[in-house]
Amino acid sequence: MYAEGFFEKYAVKSYHLRVAPTNLPALHLYEKCGFRLLEKEEDQPNAVWRMVKDL
Repeated sequence: MYAEGFFEKYAVKSYHLRVAPTNLPALHLYEKCGFRLLEKEEDQPNAVWRMVKDL
């Protein structure tokens, strides 16, 4: 993956993304790619889950 190669080049140890908990296809894809749930941000007008992937 291009982004991960870029991150590794600059010694990034992990990166985050946010996804709607109702977006099940995206959640499954991210989990398959090695992301894990970091935090549920449900106090927002639209709930999101923050996911992280360690490199």
